[in-house]
Amino acid sequence: MKWLAPADATVVRSANAPYPRVGVAGLGAIRMLALSENLNTIAAMGTFVVIAATAAAAVVQLRHMRANNQLAAILALYHEFGDKDLQEAFRFVQQYLPQRMTDQNFRQELAARGFIDNRQHLEIEVLNWFEQMGTLLKHDVVDSAIFLDIFGRLTSVYWDLLEPTLAIIRRRRGESQYQNFEYLAIRARKWLASHPHGTMPKEVQRLGLADPWLAADANLMQ
Repeated sequence: MKWLAPADATVVRSANAPYPRVGVAGLGAIRMLALSENLNTIAAMGTFVVIAATAAAAVVQLRHMRANNQLAAILALYHEFGDKDLQEAFRFVQQYLPQRMTDQNFRQELAARGFIDNRQHLEIEVLNWFEQMGTLLKHDVVDSAIFLDIFGRLTSVYWDLLEPTLAIIRRRRGESQYQNFEYLAIRARKWLASHPHGTMPKEVQRLGLADPWLAADANLMQ
């Protein structure tokens, strides 16, 4: 005697079929399994989307933070540059330092080792400021493009004005003295060479300037 499987069995063996065929209950189980796999795939894709969106948001936030930090740094530099005492030191370098450098005692004070009295040598205040700016630029504390756009020409001009002073200071102290100012001057001159006409966007049409005093001031241009 042969025993027959129940009618609702998962697998039913047909007399003419070489392989078992799936019954109704089996099909339901397969469908549930497929649905579960699809749900898992969708869930995984959803998790990936959430992670990607979170990462993108974090990148945007970091960019905003960096932009805010750069803005704060530039504003702080502007504030410091406008300091009354520092501006007086800049004027001293431009107007009086060349004449003061003709005094041998003045030069000797620069050449001597040790402390240089910045009350008598206001040029030291300017050297220190440029040294600090060069340090900030070298370590990417401030954006170089923004800084050089604002202070690049000033840096190059004052390097020329202060070069004789710095040469005397380095006689005994070595080339490490104010090396970050030197780094800043190198960067500034490279930037000026690559932007000989400034940084006005090419698509912006420049405004013409009337110069009614050009003829009268012709002798000043010589």
